[in-house]
Amino acid sequence: MNVKRIEDSDKGSNANIADNNSSFRYLCKSEELSVGRSKQFTIRDEIGKAIEIAVFNINGKYYAISNTCQHQAGPLSQGIIDREKKIVTCPWHII
Repeated sequence: MNVKRIEDSDKGSNANIADNNSSFRYLCKSEELSVGRSKQFTIRDEIGKAIEIAVFNINGKYYAISNTCQHQAGPLSQGIIDREKKIVTCPWHII
């Protein structure tokens, strides 16, 4: 089974993108992503390349990770969330 831990980070909301102090991205209103749910979004990096991310609402706190499973490129936004452990399991690896 392939899982990915959703970690808290003190590096800012999007540490890999530096574009003149505007690394925050508007994605949706908080009420559009209810507790325990996830949603896929596409953002663009500083050179315009599309990046697929999965955003999770875990107990009212929001987390973002790559939407792509490293094993077989499955959509992590459609995975199973363990809210207590903050782990998402790729839907293509559920046994």
